[in-house]
Amino acid sequence: MPKPLQTQLSFPIPAGVNAPNASFTVPAGKRLVIEHVSAIVVVPTGQRVLFMQLNTVAGGTLVFHFLKAESIGSSTSTGGEGYLSSQTVKLYADPSTEVLVSANRSDSMSTGQVTVAISGYLVTP
Repeated sequence: MPKPLQTQLSFPIPAGVNAPNASFTVPAGKRLVIEHVSAIVVVPTGQRVLFMQLNTVAGGTLVFHFLKAESIGSSTSTGGEGYLSSQTVKLYADPSTEVLVSANRSDSMSTGQVTVAISGYLVTP
């Protein structure tokens, strides 16, 4: 029987870094099926998010999935430019492998922030 999984990853984009990342490991003996990914990225005013990426391992092969990040404009509450991604997907990650999320921006000056939510379920292969 599938077991629901929801996880959130939050990580800073430090000054001097263009593409930070965060990850989690699929539990041993389980395969992860990812059904939805959503993210918000806030970068300093004047910067752009070029792309976001979710990497999985399925069948022993590293697979790169690109996520569309759309501008939601600048905000005084966030202190920068906001980018939003929300996608229904069907992605797979093998047991005991790392699922990695990254965001690439146009400029590495100043600090930004990434928050990603991943929803899906675990099954026994």
